[in-house]
Amino acid sequence: MTAIRKPFRWWGLIGLMGYLLIGGGEWTTSRTPESSPPNPQVRLRPELLQPITSPDLHFVQDLRGTDWPKPAKSSSRLDPYLETVVRAARADASERLRSLQAEAPRHGFRWYDRQVMVYVWTDKGQAETVAQRLREVGGVKVRYAGRWGVEALIPVDRLGLLEALPDVRWVGPSLEMKAHAVVSEGLRVVGAPVWQALRRGAGERTPLRIGIVDIGFDQYQGLLGSELPPSDRVFTRNFREDGDFFATEHGTSVAEIIYDFLEGEDVEFYLAAIDTGSAVAQAVDWFMANGVVLYNGSIGSSIRAGNGQCCDEDYPKHQEALARGILPIISAGNEGDEHWIAPDFIDPDGDGYLNFSGGDETNCFVGAPNTVVILEWYDWPASARDYDLYITTPDGFIVDSSTDPQTGSQPPFEIVSLSFLRGLAFLCAVIVHYSGPTGVPVELFISPNGDMEYLVPAYSIGSPADSPYVVAVGAVDWDTDRLAPYSSQGPTLDGRLKPDISAPTKVSTVSFRDPEFTGTSAAAPHVTGALALMIQKAFRLFPASGVYPILVPRSVDLGPPGSDTGYGVGRLYMLPR
Repeated sequence: MTAIRKPFRWWGLIGLMGYLLIGGGEWTTSRTPESSPPNPQVRLRPELLQPITSPDLHFVQDLRGTDWPKPAKSSSRLDPYLETVVRAARADASERLRSLQAEAPRHGFRWYDRQVMVYVWTDKGQAETVAQRLREVGGVKVRYAGRWGVEALIPVDRLGLLEALPDVRWVGPSLEMKAHAVVSEGLRVVGAPVWQALRRGAGERTPLRIGIVDIGFDQYQGLLGSELPPSDRVFTRNFREDGDFFATEHGTSVAEIIYDFLEGEDVEFYLAAIDTGSAVAQAVDWFMANGVVLYNGSIGSSIRAGNGQCCDEDYPKHQEALARGILPIISAGNEGDEHWIAPDFIDPDGDGYLNFSGGDETNCFVGAPNTVVILEWYDWPASARDYDLYITTPDGFIVDSSTDPQTGSQPPFEIVSLSFLRGLAFLCAVIVHYSGPTGVPVELFISPNGDMEYLVPAYSIGSPADSPYVVAVGAVDWDTDRLAPYSSQGPTLDGRLKPDISAPTKVSTVSFRDPEFTGTSAAAPHVTGALALMIQKAFRLFPASGVYPILVPRSVDLGPPGSDTGYGVGRLYMLPR
């Protein structure tokens, strides 16, 4: 299909007309100027930083590791795991390479045959130049060249070439997106049946086009014409490197909820399967080229700068979409009960170990084979503050660690995947100050929920939900309006209100394997479906970004009076009150 490009000024005029005719409303997301520095001054609100102690911790299994080391760090521009792969490839150690391939998920990497997916962090403005150099290397596949670097698949025997490539700061893992995971019970709660009963008003008679970006769409074909639009109204595109469009039923369940609002309406769904932020950026390009009016992303990442602009490649695309009047609707994340934060590296005794609470230098949790522990600090996009992450037994034996160097060129995070576990284990996270200054907020995410000993739900809003150019959606139980404990909370680290709005979760779908579809993943499509229904019935002459403000004053205020960092402006409601 040909691209539908409307001048933004025309859309803005239409949006203003809608504001005046309908009685207004406001979009409470504050916009961060494009010229803002990567890390504006931040002062965390003390009342939001009181840790919640988990009462549920219990000893499951003791694991013994090695004695406590003080690692020597390489000056290489390659992630230490990639350095090890390069050494094995140069030695032609095939058995060692097979072992390293099996270990890749523990270090955040993925192999595709003899290629490794990497993200090449480049000097400012040099991403396309570096991408062109990579394209000239045999066997290299450049997936995406964006604002901060290049995502590419590199043959294992060519990884060493990256060390000498000009304009490269650091080569590390590509950040993977994760899911924030019948007629939904939420429709009645938000007032949708009244809108569904309305006759369609004046406006365009072409199908309303809605995008859904997700990690997979298993079972969708069997639901065409019933729980989803007919087959001639559903278009698909696969942006996953492994080609597995059917990786999970998660995206199908999201699409079901949206279509619950729109059953019988003339709509088209554009389903885009993705795996990384670069793939999301390509999906948004596809949406814009095909005239999509709004799109849903029940996906995200815990790794983000906290200022809504850095450092995954989908951020600029969401901004571009909104500038065209296309509304991105993103789940807030499920890290509300998987998060801890402090305003600085707290180390009152000066021994180099962070204190989580009082004199406690460990944050213990129940780990599982799918648990990922992420340490990050507010020093994007490149840090000279060097912190290390250790996973230990309660009596101090190390079972794993992430000790990448941060010397001014590398991003400020460390990741440990516990995929080596064969069951549950009682473990502890320890954060060590290796070198450099302190003076910035420090965060810990342990996901999925590992019964963290110390929790701070505030500031847990994920990526790209923290962007000022998306509507971020929190989750409330459909039958009680209780804020789901896992629903990620704001504000952002630079002080903006997030989430923007909340919506029902714990609802029914046909495709989801569990009895209930929970998470902010289920909440976001309620907002997408509600807006699509309103546009279809009454506002086809308006951009989606101009219709969303109508919902703001109609939302049901929950929690503290007014907008807050849990519910946003309140729970979605479509009718005047």
